[in-house]
Amino acid sequence: YAIKDYSDQSAWSKYKLDLGQVSTIMTGDGWTKDSSGIWAKAGKEASFTLSTTQGNKRRQLSAEIVQSELKTAGFKMAINFRAAGDLFGKDLPAGAFDVSLFANGLTSLTPGQCTSFCSKNIPGPSNQQSGQNYYRVSIPALDPLLSAVDTSLDDSVRRTDAAQADDIMANAQVTLPLDPLPNILIWSKRVVGPVKDNSILGMFWNINEWGCTGGVCG
Repeated sequence: YAIKDYSDQSAWSKYKLDLGQVSTIMTGDGWTKDSSGIWAKAGKEASFTLSTTQGNKRRQLSAEIVQSELKTAGFKMAINFRAAGDLFGKDLPAGAFDVSLFANGLTSLTPGQCTSFCSKNIPGPSNQQSGQNYYRVSIPALDPLLSAVDTSLDDSVRRTDAAQADDIMANAQVTLPLDPLPNILIWSKRVVGPVKDNSILGMFWNINEWGCTGGVCG
């Protein structure tokens, strides 16, 4: 929401839970549910593995919720917990995963997403496997829009192109945005002044304006 002016906040809103549509699509492609309630075809179940970082309780719970909901819809999902260095240093650059759960950090109020979604940033020989388009998104209509968001000096162009890019990515379902990361600030009642969190700069962005009751902070 912090970058709502450079996005289409409703781009993904058309996607709703519709188990009837799931059945229509799967049966239309020749799948039937086996005795375990999982879609199966030609002796193989509709299954895949979600990879995420180990030791992160929030991601573990998110993965378990997704796993439960997909099982209800007839899909088997295993969870693979990986060390962060292996997930981000090996699996994602090599494309050695089915689905991955991770977070993108917000670093600017005028962000660009070309790093994550432009085709030139797909990890490969041209960028020494350093590209961060782990999703392998390659949509010709998307590249010029995201490039303009990064480079245009006309802010109205950047905002319009960013929103249009969101629409294209939502239609292609290049990723599934689950939720924004929580940003929580807790402070003592002894701290006074304009204490306010900043989603970009962090909680201490204006610490020079803080004070303590009685003038003593110890």
